[in-house]
Amino acid sequence: MVGAARLSAMAASFETAVTSADLDTARRALPAIERCGMDTIDELESRYLASF
Repeated sequence: MVGAARLSAMAASFETAVTSADLDTARRALPAIERCGMDTIDELESRYLASF
């Protein structure tokens, strides 16, 4: 799936940071996770919703 593997890996790293109480690392990761999520949504919309 478009972007899903990358987003999943980023979320796993984020979860590791949070569960180990490394909140600075988790906080720094959020903008990249947001960008990846938005890119994934954009790609899905252009591939699957553009034809409607």
